[in-house]
Amino acid sequence: AKGGKMRFRDPETGLDLLSHHEEHDRAEREAAACQKEAAARRNAEIQAGQEASARQREAAARRSAEVRAEREEAARRAAEARVAELEALLDAKRG
Repeated sequence: AKGGKMRFRDPETGLDLLSHHEEHDRAEREAAACQKEAAARRNAEIQAGQEASARQREAAARRSAEVRAEREEAARRAAEARVAELEALLDAKRG
C-alpha cells in the first residue's frame, strides 16, 4: 500500500493498476494532449494555406509586372517607329 492506500496489481505484469481517479486523470491528460496536437495541426494547416496564398499573390504580382513591362516596351517601340516615320516624312519634304 502506497501512502496507506490499498493498491491492486496486475498479476501478469506485476504493475500497480490505476485507481478510478488516477485513470480519470490520465484520460483527461491524454484528451488535453490530443486537443493540443489537433490545435497545432490546425494552426500548421492555416499557416500553410496563408503561405500558399502569399505565393499565389506574389506570382500574380510578377505576372502583372511582366505584362505591364511588355506593354510599356510595345508602346516605346511604337513611339520610336512613329518618330522614325515622321523624320522620314520631314527628310522627304526637305530634300
